[in-house]
Amino acid sequence: MRTFLRILSVILLVSWMAFIFMFSSQNADVSSDTSGRIVKLVVEELYPDFENLSEAEQQTAFENCQYVVRKMAHLCAYALLGFFAFLTFVSYTKMRFFTRMFWATAVCVLYAVSDEYHQRFVPGRSGELRDLLIDTAGVLVAIVFLTAFVKIIPSLRRKTDYNPVKKVKETASKYGRKDSHHII
Repeated sequence: MRTFLRILSVILLVSWMAFIFMFSSQNADVSSDTSGRIVKLVVEELYPDFENLSEAEQQTAFENCQYVVRKMAHLCAYALLGFFAFLTFVSYTKMRFFTRMFWATAVCVLYAVSDEYHQRFVPGRSGELRDLLIDTAGVLVAIVFLTAFVKIIPSLRRKTDYNPVKKVKETASKYGRKDSHHII
């Protein structure tokens, strides 16, 4: 079963990398059209009276939303990449957990670097340090969240070790009752 999950997670990781590569390979016009459709939906939600704004206000609203939508797309795409990398590397139990998380993060950040470099050769696109930092933030958000979920939260639960059923039974035995269900 572990082998199957490892293979599946690698397939998901590589497939998502290919998906990111496909979008990075779009020239500036195609990329703007793709994000423009999403931005239009966002603008219509944020500005219900968008049609009543002046042309300059419409342009400003559209550009501001486009910037935010494009950067959020970077963040979300790389958070998902971090998720798939986490799934891939968490299965390698012969390494320490935090070593596995280091490699999951390193693979994603190196991919983000290569992606920004690749965009420098796509017409109308450029590799941006800001985008690389946003991509890295997305990876870190996913991996830190998942690490907390897998490692930190369970260890906190073990430390508190609060078991209400155990407490009721202890209270019942303290007062000499055998029918602990009456205490609650």
